[in-house]
Amino acid sequence: MKVEHINPFVECTKNVFETVLGTTATHGRIRRADPAGSDRHDVTALIGLSGTAKGVVEMSFPGKTAVAISNKMQGADCTNGTEINDDVVDALGEVVNMIAGGAKAKFDGHKISISLPTVIKGKDHSLNHPTGTVSLAIPFSSELGEFVVCVSFSTS
Repeated sequence: MKVEHINPFVECTKNVFETVLGTTATHGRIRRADPAGSDRHDVTALIGLSGTAKGVVEMSFPGKTAVAISNKMQGADCTNGTEINDDVVDALGEVVNMIAGGAKAKFDGHKISISLPTVIKGKDHSLNHPTGTVSLAIPFSSELGEFVVCVSFSTS
């Protein structure tokens, strides 16, 4: 994967956290995603990419971070403190949708479609990335907590 393919996801993640959540998201060292799933936490929001570029954008959050993001988006605690309920699922789906949609707009010369977001809950969930894609993990930290963005990507 080329740097120009990963940068839109980094930029859009930072932008969504700043404009929607009012906080700064700082990324760590970009690395290959762990196929064994160590980059996954309690909740993962993902969205598929299709067209001249194919892949998946996946955001994985510890439960505490997921709840904090949802509460910040809604301006209130709608989770009974720590519950990963429908409000949290909806908020995370919207976050991954904004990031994937923003990144999609930055790919000149590509016709990319994005799927509807999917959110998976559960500590031991696993995901397989599309065959033929390179998967990179981008760790982030913010005042709302830590999370990882994984991007699996190939161009045709």
